[in-house]
Amino acid sequence: MGVRGPTGYSVQAPDAAGLQDWFRRMRVEEPVSRDEAYGSWHVFRPSRQQAPWRQRRDQAGGGAILDLGLAMFDLGLWLAGNPTPVRVSATWEKPTRERGVERSGSAFVVCDNGASIFFDVTWHHLGEGERFGMGLRADRGAASINPLTVWKELHGVATDVSPTTSASRENAWLSSHRAEWAHFLAVVAGDAKAPQLAEHVTLHKVMDAIYKSAESGRDVAL
Repeated sequence: MGVRGPTGYSVQAPDAAGLQDWFRRMRVEEPVSRDEAYGSWHVFRPSRQQAPWRQRRDQAGGGAILDLGLAMFDLGLWLAGNPTPVRVSATWEKPTRERGVERSGSAFVVCDNGASIFFDVTWHHLGEGERFGMGLRADRGAASINPLTVWKELHGVATDVSPTTSASRENAWLSSHRAEWAHFLAVVAGDAKAPQLAEHVTLHKVMDAIYKSAESGRDVAL
C-alpha cells in the first residue's frame, strides 16, 4: 500500500549536511567574526500553470517568498547555527490586480549574534532550468551547495578544498527526501528526538516581518 505525504527540500540533504559540518569545523579552527548565509531559488512558474487559489493572497498566504523563501530561510538559519533573528529588510515585485501574490522577492535578515541571512526567490526565472543554491561565508573560507564546494584562504591564496565523494545513484533532492522520511519514521518510533516546535514559530514570525517590510519599504524589528 502506498503512502502519500507532503515533502520539501530537507536540511538533511547530504550536501547541506556537509556544508554545515565544514562551517562547524571552521569555527573550531579559527575565530569567525561574522557568519553570512546567502541563497537563491529561481524557477519558471507562469500564473496560468498554477491553481487559481495560488494567486489569491487570502487563500495562498503569499507567493514566491512564502513558497520558496521560507525553505531558503529555514536552511540558511540552520546552517548558521540557529541564531535569533532581530531585524528584517525585504523587497518584492508588488502583486497586481490580476496576480494577487508576489512572484519575486528578496530578504535580508540580521541575527542577534551579528550573523546575516539573505535569499532571493522568483517564480519568473527566464533562463535555462531551475536554479537553487545556498552558501556560507566565513573570515577565511566560503562554501556552497548544489554542488558542494569549499574554498579556503591558504597562504594568501584562494584554494579549492572541496571534499571528493563517490558517485551516487540518487541526486541530492531524492537523498534529502529519503533522509527526511527516515527521520520522521524514527521520531514516530521513538528512536529519534522530534525537532523543537519553537523553530517553526520563529520561521513564521520572520515570514510575517518580511511581508511587512516589503509592503512598507522599511526595516522591521522582531
